[in-house]
Amino acid sequence: MKRVRVVVRGDVHGDGAVEAAFEGEPEAVDALVDWSRRGPRGARVDEIEIEAEAPQQDAGFRIR
Repeated sequence: MKRVRVVVRGDVHGDGAVEAAFEGEPEAVDALVDWSRRGPRGARVDEIEIEAEAPQQDAGFRIR
């Protein structure tokens, strides 16, 4: 298992920054990080910070 916290800055999701934690199989986490570098259609990603964390074995999706 792998876990990373990412902060994406730019014009993303209608805000100046979005923060997310991705946890799972290393290949899946790496794919999400790669996608975060581009963002969704219409987004402008200026910067991405990536910080490795210890897996917490969280399940599900939460918005804080």
